[in-house]
Amino acid sequence: MHSNAIYDSLSHILQSPVIYIALVRHNNDEYFFCVGNHSFFIIDSQLNNVKAEVFYAHVERIILDTSKDKLLLIQLSDNKDSGVPAKLILDTENRYFLVEQLKSAWKTDYMFRLGMNFL
Repeated sequence: MHSNAIYDSLSHILQSPVIYIALVRHNNDEYFFCVGNHSFFIIDSQLNNVKAEVFYAHVERIILDTSKDKLLLIQLSDNKDSGVPAKLILDTENRYFLVEQLKSAWKTDYMFRLGMNFL
């Protein structure tokens, strides 16, 4: 899903740049999963409510179900927001692209937070 107007609108609503959007299912409900610079956001499918903001610093691992090409599990650390489950099991048609975007955003955020200088 890529439209500059959609990305700009969601970035404005979230007050954070959005670099990727995927439609996901969690517990039989549909959500928009927005990958940002320092966190990801989960928004209800009607765009009425931001269900969660999860900072990449709280992501411990992403586990892919190799027997099913649409499922992934995001495991979060104990210092995550108390309103967010420790394990997010997501079903998405675009798992590969979502995981690639999350990996890239996580690495960039990690370097930003820890002041990594590779030059």
